[in-house]
Amino acid sequence: MPHLRCFLHMSTFGTVFNQPWLSSVHEQLYPLPLNLNNQFMTHVEFVQQLMSMPSETADELVRPMLERLGFGYAAYAFGKSLTEQLVAAADIGQGVSKVIVRPSMVTATAGEPYPRYLTGYAGFISYIMAYAVGLFPGHQSVAWSADLLLDLIPCDVVANLTLAAAAAGLPNSAAGLVDAQPVIYHATSSHTRVLEMYRVYQFMSKFWRANPLPYALPDTR
Repeated sequence: MPHLRCFLHMSTFGTVFNQPWLSSVHEQLYPLPLNLNNQFMTHVEFVQQLMSMPSETADELVRPMLERLGFGYAAYAFGKSLTEQLVAAADIGQGVSKVIVRPSMVTATAGEPYPRYLTGYAGFISYIMAYAVGLFPGHQSVAWSADLLLDLIPCDVVANLTLAAAAAGLPNSAAGLVDAQPVIYHATSSHTRVLEMYRVYQFMSKFWRANPLPYALPDTR
């Protein structure tokens, strides 16, 4: 791709899942030390080793590593964190800058093409719909803490930030850095639009009681 000037990787805020509880997460790469069979290796070597193994063997080796690194059972978050490291180490080409965008839980649009627009029920939208049909009749039916901060971000905000991040990452822009560590941008809402889990339940309960689905189970009606 001779005209490539900026390589943008769409990551997730889950890459920092292993950071201490309630800690501030910065727009930077965090260390991810890897070892397989008590042998430390680079991130590229680690991926190559796993890809050469049967999936069952790879699962057995990685499971204790997830615990040790603080990811628990969050293999998705670990995979995204590993991918960020691979992007940082990759030799993409001379004159090409790297950008990483970390959105939180992407939800319906805020304004474009119009408010509350969505095309499916992925992510947190599926949770809302599950509540609407009666699968979660009360706050005691799910494993959520009442004061948990729910970080939701409209998908059009993420799209706009992604375009802006790509433009800012061009080598001739103010933020563009060539042959250096990736420039990282967070697309999150927890510090500007604080939303606790108990308020989410209040919103859902009020809305679905006023606008019940015709096929909802009796508990949510």
